[in-house]
Amino acid sequence: MRHRLNRLPFAEEAIIAGHLIHGDGFLSPYDASPTAPPSCYSAPIYPLIIAAAYRLAGTSHAILVLLTVNSLSFGVIAAGVFRLGRFYVSSLAGSLSAVFVVAHPVLLYFVTDWWDSYVALAIFIGLIAAVAESPPRRLLGWALMGAAMGVLSLTNPSYLLSYPFLIFMAVRRENRPRRFSLIAICAATFIAVLMPWTIRNALVFDRFIPLRGGAGFQMWLGNQPSATGWLEGEMLLAGPSFNPAERALILKMGEPNYFDLCDARVKQEYGDAPGEFWLRSARRFFFLFMSDPTKAYLPFPMMNDVRWRQIYVDRAVLHGAVMLLGFAGLWTAWRLRLKCVWIFGAGLLAEIPFVFTFVSDRYNLPMRIILLFFAGILFASLIHRIRRGVWPAKNSSPI
Repeated sequence: MRHRLNRLPFAEEAIIAGHLIHGDGFLSPYDASPTAPPSCYSAPIYPLIIAAAYRLAGTSHAILVLLTVNSLSFGVIAAGVFRLGRFYVSSLAGSLSAVFVVAHPVLLYFVTDWWDSYVALAIFIGLIAAVAESPPRRLLGWALMGAAMGVLSLTNPSYLLSYPFLIFMAVRRENRPRRFSLIAICAATFIAVLMPWTIRNALVFDRFIPLRGGAGFQMWLGNQPSATGWLEGEMLLAGPSFNPAERALILKMGEPNYFDLCDARVKQEYGDAPGEFWLRSARRFFFLFMSDPTKAYLPFPMMNDVRWRQIYVDRAVLHGAVMLLGFAGLWTAWRLRLKCVWIFGAGLLAEIPFVFTFVSDRYNLPMRIILLFFAGILFASLIHRIRRGVWPAKNSSPI
């Protein structure tokens, strides 16, 4: 992967970071000049990380700083998967799951992808591990949980739908009167973390934007008539990043008004062909687990991209094996009552927004981690059965 270190940060988050480096604030990612209009397109934390890397380490060492951030995040992800496997089955299950994660070509590739993916995923896996091993019992623990969810939202808001489920899993063993106070503490700290960014958006755009704008923009972009459900170059050509007319439009109208326009476009497209929307959504749901084996835009390590007709065979085998082994492990965990099936639900909820926009190998990273975790559960359970003649027993997890 050493050649990937020559790949500088690019696209929306990096351009916003460029504005921050020059002291201009959170300005549009579609205009690199200091006179660009303000932006609510991206959550703030990763642009701040990129900007801090360049301000603190300079242009010669900023990439190494970003690599360190991503590598540490990848380490947290692997450690979280290990702890989950060890907690629910055995150290062998944890070790196998972690090895599957750190050896997966797609996951290795994104260590050197300068986006919020791994920082956000590390927080998410950390939350899952914390809820599994030691659900908060004291008020401070619930406050920290709410704060962590707030930081995750300011890094990548797509995980938002998983929060109520994680809170439910953590609180369901508490008595009913105490539940409300614990949830209130968690919600209060969550809101407190979001508050400065939400207030900034309200002052700048004169409307309530708690995290980021552009949900309708993402839906419009992902539901072009030619879209397949997978993030591909032809679809991106319609957006402001590559389309001069759309770029001029968003810069002229401002992001909130442009996003309102995209909302109207989505309603029009859905009204014209609702069946096509739901067909694309079905494909997108499948792509969460399998990825699209007909696409090879990203040069994954250890992949030779052997092509047969329209299929990249090695990618199809890799993605198909992970999906089948992951679901086999999920079924095994359910049959053995290992109490970890809920983790799949948390991962699925984190992926739901992409079912209605578009899917890519970067966007389905949470589900890929979950499937590899359950693949480790499967192999460890089989080895346990072969060695000891019995299947692993369920643990004493409070959830």
